[in-house]
Amino acid sequence: MIIGITFLLFQTTQVFSDGRSGGGFNLTPYIGFNAGSSKAKNVNTNDDTDTSYRLYGGLNFNRYVGVEIGYANLGEFSSPSGVASWEYTSLYTAVVGKLPINSKFSLTSRLGYGRYDVDGSGIGASRDGSDLVYGIGALYHLNSRVGIALDYMRYDFGDVVENKAFSLGIQYSFNK
Repeated sequence: MIIGITFLLFQTTQVFSDGRSGGGFNLTPYIGFNAGSSKAKNVNTNDDTDTSYRLYGGLNFNRYVGVEIGYANLGEFSSPSGVASWEYTSLYTAVVGKLPINSKFSLTSRLGYGRYDVDGSGIGASRDGSDLVYGIGALYHLNSRVGIALDYMRYDFGDVVENKAFSLGIQYSFNK
């Protein structure tokens, strides 16, 4: 996590660069959809996995830094006895740092804050709150508008639950 925060802080300095190094402002909106697998770790559940998906949109300030808002459905998980289950969702906002490796490939990191909702059934308690959201990933640009995203995201749900999601998806940029 320290490495991710350091990377994001370093990248924010690029927003105010003079433009010759790829910085400066070049506002580009984007949208994306990822699907994959998530794993919930909770004192009341097995280390269980389920299908997850994430819808998101953002605004790149330049090729190094952007902001993003997204919705993640992280799946449904059951207690070992099966008498309770929980469905995890999160609405988040994050700063996105990007490290371009070449014209087609970038490494990414996200650090933000999410509003979570845990819907319980059976004897499972429902709860909501807010906590950190962070992750790392990679983006391969198929062309100037379409890219393939591979991401690892971690969503903390208070002190009790952590959810880790691996996903693959598509991102569309509204370039000028």
